[in-house]
Amino acid sequence: MHQEQTLGEAKSMNSENIPPFADRDVPVTPVNCLNKRIQAYRSAPLLSPMLDLSSSLLEAQRQLQRPDTIWSQVTPGGVRFTRRRLTDSSQHTNRNLMDMPNEVVDHVLSFLNKRDLMHVGATCKRFYLISSNPRHWNFVNLSGKSVFDSALHRLISRRTKSLALMTSNIDYDYALLTHEFPLCQLTKLDLSWAKFRYPSMLNSILRRCQDLQCLGLQCQCLDFEALDLISKNHHLSVLNISECGTLDPYGLRKIFANCRLTEFNASWCHFSLFSANVIINEIPSTITRLAIAGTGDLSCFGDEGWSKIIDRLPSIFELDVGDNHEITAVFITKLHNSAPNLKKLTVARCFKIEPIAYCMLDKLRVLNLFGNINDTGYRFLKAQMPHLIINQSPFQTVAKSQTHNCSKFWGECIDEPY
Repeated sequence: MHQEQTLGEAKSMNSENIPPFADRDVPVTPVNCLNKRIQAYRSAPLLSPMLDLSSSLLEAQRQLQRPDTIWSQVTPGGVRFTRRRLTDSSQHTNRNLMDMPNEVVDHVLSFLNKRDLMHVGATCKRFYLISSNPRHWNFVNLSGKSVFDSALHRLISRRTKSLALMTSNIDYDYALLTHEFPLCQLTKLDLSWAKFRYPSMLNSILRRCQDLQCLGLQCQCLDFEALDLISKNHHLSVLNISECGTLDPYGLRKIFANCRLTEFNASWCHFSLFSANVIINEIPSTITRLAIAGTGDLSCFGDEGWSKIIDRLPSIFELDVGDNHEITAVFITKLHNSAPNLKKLTVARCFKIEPIAYCMLDKLRVLNLFGNINDTGYRFLKAQMPHLIINQSPFQTVAKSQTHNCSKFWGECIDEPY
């Protein structure tokens, strides 16, 4: 009995202290040792439940994955589905401007100003062709800019309709191989106060124009060739050649014969007797707004000469004869009798006209007579003609592309979007 108890305690001690794989009855071989060691580790309990290899793969994945903060407030479900793209990821490309149709890109480029439009066109051939669409270049405002004549001709070749070059500086491009270009589609062109290095540069621009309707050439040197090129624009209706020095009479005659002018400004030019007679005797009867100011003491533009001009202009609406020292009240009487449609008259510094003579022009609406009357004369005219606007503006408006109170280019807005 005592021997059996001692044997049982020995077995219990052996089970507690001796590892399970140390069996004395089994022969010790490397394979047996490995199998028993694996069996022991599989059956032995682990310290952490996260590393319990006896659990299923899904349970282990659930325990090891990071907490889902997005779906933490959603009622858990059995399975969550994820939709994947059916196309191959290698063929997937990001949608950008290059994937858009040309029509969409063309509409996007219509919101750019001319400088940014040129920068976009310099990126690639496709954008260059789209940015060269004539709808983006209908009007161009280069006032006060410096530009080469080669760039200017390329710009005109984009079917530009309106071009403003007031006070611009046109440089000569010596790399330009030829100055002969095809005809353009310009209808409105203003080169007033623009500076050209050579007079031939102006003629090279005019040589391309035969569809002009409005033309401004204030402060330019115009020879016979320039006037002859102007006369080829048969649809020309507005012409400003004020302050252009001496005008060739034969060139003026060709302009009057070929163009149906409605507005004509030849103020402050040097008229010879021949050129003055061309204006007096051959000025078109279609003119409604006329400005020939600054003739000074030139006798041919006295009462007799202006009476002949008024007889040729039955529909005259606006007239500017400022700084004329030869006209008198006889001229005002002629306007009263032969110009029933006259609404605006400028007679600034015409000192031989008596202020009381203006009272005959009862249909007149605007009268500019700066330097002719004092405050007493002003109050007298306002009392006699209360509907009359006196001294509205000291600036000319005849055949001008832009006036002091209107920034539009002959009625067309040419401002950049930004």
